[in-house]
Amino acid sequence: MSLKKKLASSKNKNILDISVLWISQFGAVGIAFFTQLLLARILKVEDYGSFTSAINIVTILGGAAAFGAGSNWLRAFGVEGWKAHRWVRPTIKINLIIASIVIVGLLVSTYYMSVSDSTKILTIIFISILLSLTFSTAAEAVYQLEEKYQKLSFLKFSVQGLRFLVVLIASFIGANLLFIGIGYAVGAFILIYVYFRIIRRLYKQKVELKGHAPYKNRTLNDIPSTKTAFKYLLPYGSTIVFYSIYFQSNI
Repeated sequence: MSLKKKLASSKNKNILDISVLWISQFGAVGIAFFTQLLLARILKVEDYGSFTSAINIVTILGGAAAFGAGSNWLRAFGVEGWKAHRWVRPTIKINLIIASIVIVGLLVSTYYMSVSDSTKILTIIFISILLSLTFSTAAEAVYQLEEKYQKLSFLKFSVQGLRFLVVLIASFIGANLLFIGIGYAVGAFILIYVYFRIIRRLYKQKVELKGHAPYKNRTLNDIPSTKTAFKYLLPYGSTIVFYSIYFQSNI
């Protein structure tokens, strides 16, 4: 293939990737809006309040548990190439530690919070959503490193798509708040499984890292400690946490 044809093919792929990303983003926003409309019609005012409170709590905490892992990987692999694989294991370890602390703290605080029983039950059910958010940005980063933007678009859209499907079914069968909460949790567990498989490929060094030669059993030295990795993640994690608090806490 000539250089001219390669450039044309690359340009067409970039246009397609950008188009798919835009369409999926607009689609996700639109479907999230209709999901909220359906929820407002299906649920009583107090139930809708409980539902919104619970999901916003886990959204903020999920962002805290993710702690900027995806952004960190994108920067590290862009600069270091395959050497950046040394950051993968300590980053995952930090995510698991923070998620565990957050979940324990959430369970304890939920017991003492002066909120309705339905809010408490939903908050516990939505721990699955918290876990899915913990690993979502990392999984999305893997697709970005591979330049698989169409798969990335589908992955991002599937979050709202699964929720919309649950609420749509609930509207047809006249289901209650608990049914919708469990449906959201099932969707989150599906996403956790998908995220795990994507991240596992990077962990096993079985990804197609664009812009770099294929991995060939390179020895990775200078693996950072958990403390060093935490300091490295701190600017990324802080940004996500404060962003979530700013936009979600008032709700």
